[in-house]
Amino acid sequence: MSFPNAPWPPELSGGIASSAAHAAGPPGTPGGYSPPFCDISGQWLPGISRTALSCGAEYNHPIGSAAGTASLFIAFDGSHRSKCSSNPSRSVYTDIGSYAMVGQNIQARHSEIRADHDLEVNVIAEAEFEVILQHLEYQTRMLVAMLDKRDARTAAP
Repeated sequence: MSFPNAPWPPELSGGIASSAAHAAGPPGTPGGYSPPFCDISGQWLPGISRTALSCGAEYNHPIGSAAGTASLFIAFDGSHRSKCSSNPSRSVYTDIGSYAMVGQNIQARHSEIRADHDLEVNVIAEAEFEVILQHLEYQTRMLVAMLDKRDARTAAP
């Protein structure tokens, strides 16, 4: 990978950009002339880890006398990401250390109760969506009215 015009890392940024009239000194020197770019060809790409792993498992078991309508649900999720840089030019200040996340979930489900709750959530979401659409329609009408006023002013002698 070639990246000859990358920005300097935070600890080396600053100074005045060099030009033909002023030769570049060490990067980031206060009051000095710094090179405008650095060459990071062949270094890490920002945001890309060397390794990223993810796994998950779930188990669903019917419970109670009405088999199939009630169940116990157990789930596990895990992920790991190795060290990466959040800046094009690597820096100790912008490196993100490796980390792992683990999540687990245990639920008891009943199909009829869950359907009622899903329906309630959908009704609330539809109501909120209608409000958003009303606001967008009002904004559109307001913008059209403003443009009409502007056009009327520019057309008047």
